[in-house]
Amino acid sequence: MIPFLIQLLTFSRPVGYFLIFFGLALEGDFVLLVIAFLTHLGLFDLGDALIFGLTGLFIGDTAWLYLGKKLDTLSPWVHRQVMRLTRPMERHILANPARAIFISKFTYGIHRAVIIRLGQNGLSLKEFLKADLPAGLLWFTLIFTLGYAASASLRLIRHYLHYTELGFLFVLILFFLISHLVSNYSKEKL
Repeated sequence: MIPFLIQLLTFSRPVGYFLIFFGLALEGDFVLLVIAFLTHLGLFDLGDALIFGLTGLFIGDTAWLYLGKKLDTLSPWVHRQVMRLTRPMERHILANPARAIFISKFTYGIHRAVIIRLGQNGLSLKEFLKADLPAGLLWFTLIFTLGYAASASLRLIRHYLHYTELGFLFVLILFFLISHLVSNYSKEKL
């Protein structure tokens, strides 16, 4: 599946930018790491990846906020799931929405639920954007830099990966040899 996606991205960059936009609107961390990694490898233009990524991130976050405003009527089951996820931090979410957005941005798995919960509580778009823009920009910068740097590091060490593989093979053979010797020795002693 992954080689097919890479082939699709190299064949059609507009499809890749479309996937960047919707990937960041719907998911987040993993998608951004992959985007940064592939951008460093040259599959995407850095400027275009940043523009589509940031646009997808903030439009997605805004859509999650509006989903929260309508969720009670759309799906009672999803409403209950959001409440279950956010109940332990309910007091903090309501007391300081900006801090809740910032912390949830860096906490995997609860960011969308926090945004939906804030929408349910009627947080205005202006207040939401005032909190979400700095948190989103910082999160985007850190995660993108991490993915980009990881790609650069991998390119630097790829020549040494062969030796690492041989080292792991040697350690594995040594482990089995020692296990075999210890097993035979213990059988003789018993």
